[in-house]
Amino acid sequence: MKPNNNRILFLFFTAVALFSACTKMDDYRDKFTDGREKLYTGKADSVKVFPGKNRVLLQWLYIADPKVSNAKVYWNNRRDSTAVVVKRTTGVDTIKLYINNLVEGNYNFEIISYDADGNASVTVMRSGEVFGDTYQAGLLNRLVKTAEIKSGNAEISWYSADQEALFTELRYTNNAGAQIKRIINAISDTSLLADYKTGSRFEYRTLYLPDSASIDTFYTAWQQKGVTADITSLYLKNAGFPFNAAVMANGRFGTLADWTTNAAAKNISGQGGFDNYPGYGTTGFRILGYASH
Repeated sequence: MKPNNNRILFLFFTAVALFSACTKMDDYRDKFTDGREKLYTGKADSVKVFPGKNRVLLQWLYIADPKVSNAKVYWNNRRDSTAVVVKRTTGVDTIKLYINNLVEGNYNFEIISYDADGNASVTVMRSGEVFGDTYQAGLLNRLVKTAEIKSGNAEISWYSADQEALFTELRYTNNAGAQIKRIINAISDTSLLADYKTGSRFEYRTLYLPDSASIDTFYTAWQQKGVTADITSLYLKNAGFPFNAAVMANGRFGTLADWTTNAAAKNISGQGGFDNYPGYGTTGFRILGYASH
């Protein structure tokens, strides 16, 4: 058989091309990796960013690579960074890293893992938000509709809470002088403060969570509020209609209970100032005289 020249030429040029490609790869490896094969360390897995007040919590897992010994986290376009030592176990390890003293705003974080020989992992990137004074300054305390004394207790009626509000913290003084603390649920529209000391003020503040994953809670400033009450009975007895009589003279006229009545007012059988006509107690004076507390 005669040799197939075309086939021979094809095999020749293919071998030349493969040799050339391998030579270029070897040149690249020698130039950029000192002749060594590039090794990658296991990367951070399941990375989460938890926002907070001027800080964040970064959390991730190491699952497969037991050689990971440390990691480095960058932010602010790698102008800032921090490192963490990794102590691997035989199982899945969870890394938690708090980054403090951050300015309020949005951040992009880069996590690179290393082994003891300095081999790096691929970069894992995550974004997160940091809250601070600007966010807190915009928080509003929950508004009170009414606050009244009813049967010795204070009844507080609330307007609807903000959707980010967790609850309202409240403090008041009872009749024994003790300070009572209450937690008011954000969905509650009425609160009853038992044994409330009339004439005192209660104070309250509202707690906020800016994000469901936030590691910090924010508070409004404490605010004081008074409670309305009818205090007439504390200072005046038998002070209003219908009045009560202490002594009756003839079924209609009498002397007012808890009042001081002078002789001029007692002009009907020795009584006066109280009139039961037409069947309920009023004050009445037939001639000049007075009755007072």
